[in-house]
Amino acid sequence: MVLAAPQKTSRWEEQAEFHDYMSAVNPVMPEIPVEAFLPELYATGESRIIPMDLSSCLKTPYPCTSPNLLSSFVRINAGDVLPLATQATSHMFYVIYGEGETRSEFGTVPWKTGDLFTSPNASELRHYASEETVLYWVCDAPLLQYLGVVPGTARFEPVLYT
Repeated sequence: MVLAAPQKTSRWEEQAEFHDYMSAVNPVMPEIPVEAFLPELYATGESRIIPMDLSSCLKTPYPCTSPNLLSSFVRINAGDVLPLATQATSHMFYVIYGEGETRSEFGTVPWKTGDLFTSPNASELRHYASEETVLYWVCDAPLLQYLGVVPGTARFEPVLYT
């Protein structure tokens, strides 16, 4: 005996879909290509952010390197200040080379070549370079954009790993 599906009667019922747990938490994603982001991208030039943007391959309307993260190089010339005001719950920076400090409402984090430091969501991070600097930066801005949310309460203090 085959039961007929009940007719949907409201606009809310028309939107109803049922999925098993695995298909709901593991959506079908396009393949993420292997992409080389070589040092030539950040070796010279003005202070700037160089996103490792794969959004065209991942079919997102916002920059991303993976579905939930964005990686970038941050080049800061000696004596320059580079502000970052990105909506993200966390930021991770690895100092490829250089020396300086990052200031936010959480205080000042001094850093040098080889250091790694993290920051929770901040209204603005200001990077000050005392010498030519390149940082590798990863944040979760794409995840927040996908979810349509903004960060609220900071969940951790900045941390410096020397």
